[in-house]
Amino acid sequence: MAYTLDLTQSQTLTVLRSFLIALSGYDPKYVVQGQSNRVAAPTATNYIVFTPLTRTRLATNVVKYSSTATLLNQHTLTQSAMLPVQVDCYGPQSSDLSQVISTEFRSSDAIDFFATAGLEVTPLYTSDPRQIPFSDEGDQIQMRWSLDCQLQIKPGVTSGQQFADSLAIGIQNIDVFYPPT
Repeated sequence: MAYTLDLTQSQTLTVLRSFLIALSGYDPKYVVQGQSNRVAAPTATNYIVFTPLTRTRLATNVVKYSSTATLLNQHTLTQSAMLPVQVDCYGPQSSDLSQVISTEFRSSDAIDFFATAGLEVTPLYTSDPRQIPFSDEGDQIQMRWSLDCQLQIKPGVTSGQQFADSLAIGIQNIDVFYPPT
């Protein structure tokens, strides 16, 4: 029995990345996902690094059963969860950009932007921006402003499901099938 996930972390972070690119106006190569091994920080003066933090369940699973010509005997379990993503803005523009992200993430513009992706990803809220100095490879202090963007996601796990499309009802003599001992 194969299990498939209809909303991956990669899809979720791609939508968030697109939103951050739209807000910042940065070249896409300067808006990157964090925690990549052997990858140097972007060479631009200003750039963004985002890192998923945790997943927190928000509700009990919702179950949907399907048995049609195209969806043969399946059931989907959907879990509503919160996915906080740490967004770090680097460079001289980091303070102003973190304020833009904090403001826009809680607007109807953000809701509309995420809705156009056609995925079950919705912006909820952000933390307040916080200034966290960063020491680079040359022991130079770089400006970094950080905030946590909270996303609501609803990934569904689909798997096969047995269904009974017909039943045979009859009378059975129990003593024949299960003789008394």
